[in-house]
Amino acid sequence: MADLLQIGTSGINAFQRMLATTGNNISNINTEGYTRQRNIAVSDQFNAGVSGIVDRRVLDQFAQGEMRRDTSINAYAQALSFELQRTDAMMSDKANNLGTAFDSTYQSVHTANDDPTSLDTRQLMLGELKSLISTYNMLAKNYSEQEKIVNKEIGTEVSETNALIKNLGELNKEVMQANNLPGGASGALLDHRDEALRLLAEKVDISVIDGKSGAVQVMLRNGEPLVMGIEYSQFKVVPGDPDGRKSDLEYSIAGVSVGINGTTAGGKLAALFDFRDQEIGKVRNSMGQLAIAITDAFNTQNRLGMDLDGNIGGDIFELPTTTSHNYSGNSDSSKGITSSFLPGLGSAVTAADYEVKMTGANTFEVYALENGQRSLIPAGDIVGALPGSIEIPSHGLKFDFDPPPYVAGDQFLVQPTRDAADLIDISMVRPEELALASPIRVDTTSTNTSKAHIELEGVTATDTYAFNATTGLTAAAPQQVLINTSGGNIVYEIYDGNSPANLLGSVTSPPGSGENLLANAVPAITDPGYEISLTGNPLHGETFSIGFNDNGFADNSNGLKMADLQNQSLMRKNVVASGDNLMTLHEGFSRMQSSIGERTGNAIVAAQASVAKLDQSTNWHESVSGVNLDEEASNLLKFQQSYSAAAQIVSAARATFDTLLNAAR
Repeated sequence: MADLLQIGTSGINAFQRMLATTGNNISNINTEGYTRQRNIAVSDQFNAGVSGIVDRRVLDQFAQGEMRRDTSINAYAQALSFELQRTDAMMSDKANNLGTAFDSTYQSVHTANDDPTSLDTRQLMLGELKSLISTYNMLAKNYSEQEKIVNKEIGTEVSETNALIKNLGELNKEVMQANNLPGGASGALLDHRDEALRLLAEKVDISVIDGKSGAVQVMLRNGEPLVMGIEYSQFKVVPGDPDGRKSDLEYSIAGVSVGINGTTAGGKLAALFDFRDQEIGKVRNSMGQLAIAITDAFNTQNRLGMDLDGNIGGDIFELPTTTSHNYSGNSDSSKGITSSFLPGLGSAVTAADYEVKMTGANTFEVYALENGQRSLIPAGDIVGALPGSIEIPSHGLKFDFDPPPYVAGDQFLVQPTRDAADLIDISMVRPEELALASPIRVDTTSTNTSKAHIELEGVTATDTYAFNATTGLTAAAPQQVLINTSGGNIVYEIYDGNSPANLLGSVTSPPGSGENLLANAVPAITDPGYEISLTGNPLHGETFSIGFNDNGFADNSNGLKMADLQNQSLMRKNVVASGDNLMTLHEGFSRMQSSIGERTGNAIVAAQASVAKLDQSTNWHESVSGVNLDEEASNLLKFQQSYSAAAQIVSAARATFDTLLNAAR
């Protein structure tokens, strides 16, 4: 009868434990990270009931691993999408909309051209130019601030990641200690560790390996160890190299520190690095390029005109300079490069960063960095040599080097357009300084009898020998065209302004014509910065004059060219300098805006897809490890009935034993 009693008692104990496990499952149905448990009963080898109960968590490691991977992907996609949506919203904000500012600026130019002598319309134009720069400054400051916030957020995420890694090392220790005790590590302890792993997967992309001791080994996807048993690494935020304003990442384990590329970490941390180093950097560079293109174009055109004071026009805007970021391994950290923009070459400026690498004490190489590509700028594109400064006209840049010596291997990162939209400023104060008139006037002498007339093809430069700041045109400048037909052909004779005048050159027709006389003259005439043409059939002895546009304040010809900047291809598309590589300023803005919108849209779609994939893997994991109330209710009823049946066995054993005792009396 002892066997029957033992069988019943073991059943009671077993079903009581199963009831407790079922109740625990039901109680924890809403507990984050809880894994449902099951009891495995082991029968006694001598048919004496249940010899023991083994507790097991119901877990599919493949489902759990996929859920962790999808957690990292989703965290990355959500963080990147959030930051890009902020960027896109700022670009589209009506209060800081560059497209609206462009339209208002050009409209004010047209208004000023309607009455170029009016100070009111000139003040309106100058005010709109100031407003355009304010829009650039404000938008650039917003993006700069967003970059700073993301940089600080990287520090916060690193601190939280370190806390999770440390916690996992401590949990590993607890699990190993518990496994040395009867019963081993509890399901709650293992669940706690799994939840810590899930939270860590949101921060970085990890792979997990179970160890024999019960501890887990946690590594980044690239194989860098984070947790090895009770040993664990810690991330550290360090100043960037070469840009110390940005945080770089390194991690240390067992006292050894190693630098790590934040973009390879995965998870939310990688999204923050990618956004800061790639996405927002592209936006800021593109904005800077657009700002330089439009301000240099206005500066250039204004210098080609005459203002209301009768002077040659000057710059409207002040273009910024930039100091290089020096790499930590340089021979002298105090030496660097100052970059500036070459006047009149704003259309050559790119959105690229530049790396200058010293190959010797006075020799160097310059690389353009754009979209992950590193392109060597040919030596033939570089004007000048060290010591001193160099110019790169094909990129619209000038680099001023600090005094040597330099050492081969010294490197410098130059970002000409990164802060350009933030730093650019307007230097013009008086509306009278807007040069709406042409500095050159051409006239047909009143005694001419033919219908031939002279035309000004355009002014290309006012810093030539032909112009004087106080007297207008110099005596050496081409100032008169005399028609000579004595030899049978039409000869356009070009004279200077001296008295008596000197013949500078001539064009004979045929074979020549009256077009671009100064460029086609024989002997060649040094380019004075302007060009003329004669149309019609002039007669012998007729003269045509070229002079400074004295009192030509009502002239708006240069203002019309300013207005036409809206339609000119003045902005470079990319570093490649061949083919169709220029676009209008409006096209440049639209391209920048659409690029941000496209990347934002792609990020939103990726975020939505990552949610769907995470839901799928989570449902797979939950279908295995989650608590199902219907199943648990069924088990509860089954175990209750089994418990009652086991109790009946004990009652039967007792009744049988009592019968035997009574029979023996």
